[in-house]
Amino acid sequence: MRAILILILFLDQSLEALGSMQLEPKLSTVVNGSRASFNCSTTAFWDVMSWLLNGSVSLTISAQHGVLGSSDRFHAVNHSTPSLTAWEFVIESAEQNDTGSVTCDLQKMQRETVTLLVQVIGSVEVQGGDVTKRRGEKFYFECRVFGWDPEPTVRWKVNGTEVEEAGYNTSTVVSGGLLDSTSFLGFQAEESVTVERLASVSALQSPRNSSVFLIVASEPDVTLVIAFILFGVVFVSLMGFAAVVFIFTRQRESKASCRQEMRNRRQSEGNTRAEVLVGELNLGFSFNGQTDINNSGFSRTSTANPSETLPPRLYQMAYDNTDPNSTDSGQIQNTERVRYLTVV
Repeated sequence: MRAILILILFLDQSLEALGSMQLEPKLSTVVNGSRASFNCSTTAFWDVMSWLLNGSVSLTISAQHGVLGSSDRFHAVNHSTPSLTAWEFVIESAEQNDTGSVTCDLQKMQRETVTLLVQVIGSVEVQGGDVTKRRGEKFYFECRVFGWDPEPTVRWKVNGTEVEEAGYNTSTVVSGGLLDSTSFLGFQAEESVTVERLASVSALQSPRNSSVFLIVASEPDVTLVIAFILFGVVFVSLMGFAAVVFIFTRQRESKASCRQEMRNRRQSEGNTRAEVLVGELNLGFSFNGQTDINNSGFSRTSTANPSETLPPRLYQMAYDNTDPNSTDSGQIQNTERVRYLTVV
């Protein structure tokens, strides 16, 4: 009986030495390029803690000396208390090939393994950008989702309402370990809407999306078109009529100006042909003391004193300038009798 009690006490002390061990989280899903971390805690006594990523040692921790060599990608943070040992293993800039197992090993006495999943986020692009279509026209929206791992969940939305899967088709191919997919959404233009394509994986808090606008062009109002055409015809007609009136007025003004110029020219030529004789009377002229007018038309005085003669008078002989070629151009234009005098 005493031997049995000793054996039970020994086993209890052994179990207390081993203690309990926990590694969390059991599954960690992160986006490529982000940080991943795991916590390992135990109440057991240990000397060396090793962290393994996909079976390869990435970091070693000594209970006495702490972390034994760290790198830019792998390091550890101590969260231990007097009653509990707790270390956080951190992976910086997680990569796609980091996907796999993460193990915390205590001197190969106790170990726990969990899973790391690194998801690659690609891009989403609706091809063609914003479009304008006529009402009732049928066409297709095309969207490319490429460079993802794992295959994302994709959806179409129109004005915020999700489109049923029967309304579009999608094809997927694998390229370089990543998935590319192309989707076509059939659509008939009835009104202007926003069309959106969404892609998501579990590591994303919100989906990646791409959106375009569909603008439905309204049919032109026939009444407005006719009114615009009529307005154009009336405007062109008025402009043509105004141009004709302007040209006709200018022609009339030009003809009137030509006539006035010809009249002025003829009057000037007539004045040039008219001879104006201006002079002084020879008051001292006498012819044998006679003062009568002989048949020759000369006026004679009977005195030799010039002061007793008639005061000097000026006579002008005018020619008819209405017809330069007339043979009667030398005739006097009035009916008064004119004395012919000697002009010096």
